[in-house]
Amino acid sequence: MINEYKKILVEYTNQIDDTEITTASEAIKTAILRGSNIFIFGNGGSLSTAMHFAEDLMLTTHPNISVICLDNISALTAVANDYEYADVFAIQLKNMMNRNDLAIGISCSGDSPNVIKAIEYANTQGITIGISGFSGGKLKDISQVSIHVASKPGEYYMVETVHLGICHLLTALVRGRIT
Repeated sequence: MINEYKKILVEYTNQIDDTEITTASEAIKTAILRGSNIFIFGNGGSLSTAMHFAEDLMLTTHPNISVICLDNISALTAVANDYEYADVFAIQLKNMMNRNDLAIGISCSGDSPNVIKAIEYANTQGITIGISGFSGGKLKDISQVSIHVASKPGEYYMVETVHLGICHLLTALVRGRIT
């Protein structure tokens, strides 16, 4: 079991397109240097990854850094109650996102309706990065920059592990380029 897990983890990591990683890190770097906001969001384990990623990026020592994880539970539940759960991120972006800001949506399936709606809105305002797994879902297709971990459906734990590694790599690349 242990060796199989390691084998799958390496397999999934090795198939990621390096160009996607480079393009995403450059988009993040550009957003930071121009003083744009960076919004990060996802559901469940992907929200945990988003929170961790936001925390790591905030530690980047640049005076213009503005990273906002859409993890405010009162905002999430208020929007879900007053509108619908599919709007929890898009409504927050509509209230906070400025032109040329960056939105990063994370979804294992790539088909989370609230992540999709938020990325669709963000595409009208700024730059979008989608980090997906499984077949990539709609997120892979609609994100301006797409980092996709091709995997078997339902392997959330493997995809979430690789997603966190991607976020750590992106942070390392951004820090190395602007600090």
